[in-house]
Amino acid sequence: MGSATRQELISAANEVFSHFGYKKASIEDIARIAGVGKGSVYLHFDSKEALFEAVIRQILTKGILDLEAKVEAATAPDGKLRAFIEERMAQGATLFRFGFDGLPKDVSSLMSIAESVGVVRKVVLEFREREIALLNRIIDEGREASVFHISDTPTIALGLHTVVYGGIAAAHSGGDATRSSYKAVIDILFRGLKAQP
Repeated sequence: MGSATRQELISAANEVFSHFGYKKASIEDIARIAGVGKGSVYLHFDSKEALFEAVIRQILTKGILDLEAKVEAATAPDGKLRAFIEERMAQGATLFRFGFDGLPKDVSSLMSIAESVGVVRKVVLEFREREIALLNRIIDEGREASVFHISDTPTIALGLHTVVYGGIAAAHSGGDATRSSYKAVIDILFRGLKAQP
């Protein structure tokens, strides 16, 4: 069984988790949708949890690659930071509107899914660290170019990441007025980053 079958299993698992949720999803259903025997699933994945982790990892990989591409397409550090925020917010809005790539639609956040399956939490945290590292690079580039005037890049990067994720939830649940308020707060943050000491 080659990598194509592994991908078919991940796609089938995504469909089954979406329909039944993690707890009710079965390896038998996943194998049936993938068109293989149950034993074939275990040639690639030790458990249902490992298969769920692969689904989460695939979704998060696409998200981070899209995020990095948007950031790299911008030229100036402040443009890169805006691209990060806008793309992350857009991805978050999609997650809230449609569920993410076929996973259960009633889930309010990626972290709540991850916490329902213990091992997946480490994957979510791994990608979180990758996003924070990207913010660190953007801010350092801005400091070197004298666009951002701050002294503690790691603290600001972590704070911005927290604000962006909080904004995703707030913008989704609060409607247009909340989204406008969130944009105003982001503008204030940008002015603060650019302010001369």
